[in-house]
Amino acid sequence: MTAVLATYVPVAPNSQVNLKWGLRQGRWGLPRLPISSEGGVGFQWMVLGTRTKGLPHGPRSQPETWVTGKTDIYVLRATSRIQEFSDHFWPDEVDSRQLLYPYRFGVEKVAFGIQLRNRFDDPIPKEISNGVRVAAGGGPNIVHVTDDEMRRLIEHLGGKV
Repeated sequence: MTAVLATYVPVAPNSQVNLKWGLRQGRWGLPRLPISSEGGVGFQWMVLGTRTKGLPHGPRSQPETWVTGKTDIYVLRATSRIQEFSDHFWPDEVDSRQLLYPYRFGVEKVAFGIQLRNRFDDPIPKEISNGVRVAAGGGPNIVHVTDDEMRRLIEHLGGKV
């Protein structure tokens, strides 16, 4: 099984600026450790959802509603384990002089898909799609999929494992 960090970035301007910044810098940050993890837990991949459309009340929805929408999906390879930092790194941290995302790790973008169907297993594996849904309402969480499911998602998006 492959461990995947599922997370969601809101459409708010500051959040989208941070998304672009993190991708350029090859680093991601979290406000707290992921749900269903222990300190220092490892994961090989991060799947990040953003800009969900087609849902009546946005991405914070029940599974039966979530599967009717579409979401932009980034697949990122984790290049380091989560570490805790005390410096201001993100644009909104620098602007506010507050530490907002102390848990950071290296990332490398592997694939990207625009407005993928949220339907479970078509094309996003059920555990990942649901993990992104949970992240939209409750924060980043770690899910597990088979190596084959992860490979198929990446290849579907035109990336290479």
